[in-house]
Amino acid sequence: MDSSARVVLIEFNELSPILMDRFISEGHLPNLKRLRDQSEVCLSVAEEREPNLDPWIQWVNVHTGLSFAEHGIGNLSEGHKLRQKPVWSLISQAGRPVWVCGSMNVQYDEGVRGYILPLLAAEREQLTR
Repeated sequence: MDSSARVVLIEFNELSPILMDRFISEGHLPNLKRLRDQSEVCLSVAEEREPNLDPWIQWVNVHTGLSFAEHGIGNLSEGHKLRQKPVWSLISQAGRPVWVCGSMNVQYDEGVRGYILPLLAAEREQLTR
């Protein structure tokens, strides 16, 4: 990939690829089909076991490439405790701008090149009920 290329990473939480493929093939999701057809689609595979399957744990795994045992972030709103750098901090350190919108358990360094909009407190409360 050209180092000047722009990348948009869109994360969908808790969607079933089997159901999404079915709904797309039945013609129910034409816009999602168009997005998928023009994108590189990567599916995550949870290597964790209960009780470490919550999305706020899994997304830290994805954003850092580390397992729960390595990052230790087990609760929603603990992202600030993360000692390892998530992908957007590494991209920012490389001089590229980032925009993170609505990710769970966000951690970032001061001086990040771009914008960080974490999951809102109201949504966080709803998730923990």
